Amino acid sequence: MGELEVLAFKLAVLTFYIGVLVYALPIPVRPLKKWAPTLIYDSLTAILLISLYKGLYAAASLVSSLAGGSWHRLQTWSEAALVNAVTLKTVSILTDYFSDRLGLIKPLASLLGGIAGDLAYAIVALIVLITVLTELVTKYSSQILVVGLVLYSIPFRIARPAGAWLISFIIIFNAGLPLMPVFLEAVGDPGELELSLDYKFLSVDLVSGSGEPVAAGQLWIYAGDEVIAVYPVIGGKAVSMPEKAPLVAVPVEGKVRLEFVHMATRFKSLEPREINLAELDFIDSVTVTVPEIIWTPHESLMFYSTVAPSEFNVEYIENYEKARAVIPLREGEFAEILWRWGCNVRVDFNVLEGDIDDATGIWKWNGHIGRYIYLEALEDSVIEVIVEYETGSCPSIESALRAGLKDYRERAAPSFIDYLTTDIIKLILIYYITMPFAYLTILFIATTSFAKLLGGGASIRLKFK
Repeated sequence: MGELEVLAFKLAVLTFYIGVLVYALPIPVRPLKKWAPTLIYDSLTAILLISLYKGLYAAASLVSSLAGGSWHRLQTWSEAALVNAVTLKTVSILTDYFSDRLGLIKPLASLLGGIAGDLAYAIVALIVLITVLTELVTKYSSQILVVGLVLYSIPFRIARPAGAWLISFIIIFNAGLPLMPVFLEAVGDPGELELSLDYKFLSVDLVSGSGEPVAAGQLWIYAGDEVIAVYPVIGGKAVSMPEKAPLVAVPVEGKVRLEFVHMATRFKSLEPREINLAELDFIDSVTVTVPEIIWTPHESLMFYSTVAPSEFNVEYIENYEKARAVIPLREGEFAEILWRWGCNVRVDFNVLEGDIDDATGIWKWNGHIGRYIYLEALEDSVIEVIVEYETGSCPSIESALRAGLKDYRERAAPSFIDYLTTDIIKLILIYYITMPFAYLTILFIATTSFAKLLGGGASIRLKFK
């Protein structure tokens, strides 16, 4: 026995002796004498429950298993519900987007789109509740049961109702919660719900060769030679516009090729450069490395090289950041520093070995202008490059990031318009919200009823009249 189990047993024994003592007291007070059999009965039921609670818990698990329920099955149902919630929210966002921007949405579809968004939040709230209940029953059942036994065994039924309810909660939910998918399948046909779109979503993180998030740019996605999507990159994340969600739409299957563009510079050697979408889930994540980029402390400043530096460090001095890189270059390889006009930037370089050709110029990109310094090796060389800029001095180039965007979701406008029907909404409302909440309500009612069966009634009332 654990310490709390021993405590519960001692409290039950104490209740028994108090009952015997009340029987033996030579006090002719009838209401007081009535406590005696109640206390003795409570002590015996508490001792019996302490002896049998593990068996009751095991029996509840057996009942669930024999009826076809399992925690794994409940988890699978919950994951499917979350996927459908994401789909609903996506449809809701798309409805608003195409309604406001393109005027493609019929009034009924627009109304159903708003309802779909609300249903998505309700499904998420339900899944959170189920997850919390599952964690309590599977991971903390022993602790809750023992605490319930202690409360159940306290004399004079001071905490007996609470203890009985905790014990009943673990036993009922251990038997009933895994059976929820079985119950739902018995009252409805989830196979009728085909919640799918003609694309999937990726969470794309773009990092430099050192693993730091790339400050800004555009992610270009190709299918063959066709550009099927262009998404802005903000703070190392490819985002969807106009909602700035860190999820971007891509085809359901096939292979796509990735390129990164920033400040009139195109990077093609990404890692990975190609993605097989059939291997990814409906919502998945991928980290894409731009190995040439060395440092991007701000969206308006970029330092890159065709070769990774052998040494690199960043120093912070009051209002300035200073990066130092030592780069070994072969003949024809180069390094380049670009910044938008208006940035307070200083670039110094030293040729440690070999010979370097340096050039300066102006770049133009999506309505923005800036300067660059280009350093090319005329023979095998080693250069030291120091880039320093004043924090807060660089203007934003977010308007350049928004230019020429292409969202893959625009191809799917007809499909999700047809997707929104009253029948789909009704099925979701019944199968993923109404019936699950009704089933959980039944379990809580059963918990209360079983707690009363265990003797979780009111505490003893003291009457002397």
